[in-house]
Amino acid sequence: MNDFPYVEFRNGRLWKVIEKSLDDLKENQDIDITTEQDYVVGYLCKKIHDEFGEASFCNISFNRYDCCTENDIIEVASQGITLKTYGFIDFKECAANFYQIEGGSGNCVGGRDITDLSFTFYTSPRPIKIIFLKRHSFLVLSNKKARKRFMSFQKQIVDLGYTTWDLS
Repeated sequence: MNDFPYVEFRNGRLWKVIEKSLDDLKENQDIDITTEQDYVVGYLCKKIHDEFGEASFCNISFNRYDCCTENDIIEVASQGITLKTYGFIDFKECAANFYQIEGGSGNCVGGRDITDLSFTFYTSPRPIKIIFLKRHSFLVLSNKKARKRFMSFQKQIVDLGYTTWDLS
């Protein structure tokens, strides 16, 4: 039995968009697909990739960021981070986006900068930046506590099998 020829595209954002679009068209009875849908989605991903390159998979604009503070974090789980403001940061999506843009191991979900105590996740269409704030700006100890929370957050990500790129 042959391996599925489009496996490299399966977890990408482009795959999700095409799959959802085809589902909508089928639901509206605009099209009828007689071939297994994964093959149609994979074929379209490959054609778009061949025509436009890898940039077509990572529609991330680094011109603007969605920013929030650590107080927006509801939960950190194996699949990602749930935020009050921006919904869900999907680790697999971030890792795929990072890999497409920067390369690496395929486990890196974004960058971290200890100088401003922030993490930037490669979500699309815009990256999400989480900033760890000092609780009391007039206290020297406050920076140490924020740094400790920052390091603890980094450890949570590593313990889940993902990494972040040091931007400091």
